Amino acid sequence: MFFTRISYVAAFFFALFGVLQFLGAILFMQGYFPNESLSRYTTAPSPGAWLDHAVYTVLVSVALGTLAEISRSLRK
Repeated sequence: MFFTRISYVAAFFFALFGVLQFLGAILFMQGYFPNESLSRYTTAPSPGAWLDHAVYTVLVSVALGTLAEISRSLRK
């Protein structure tokens, strides 16, 4: 029960953080921050690497949410 609840909360925050990173990378690639370097906003060397990290974060949240659903279905 404890793992299931923590997994749901963690999956939600991973998904939220991943979506925000994705939007930030897209905004940066579209040129909304033209005079600023990428190192001011993130540790990624390029916008593509930032976008990859965002996609990986969302995939981790999906995997964690799936594990939480499996845990919940095994309890019932």
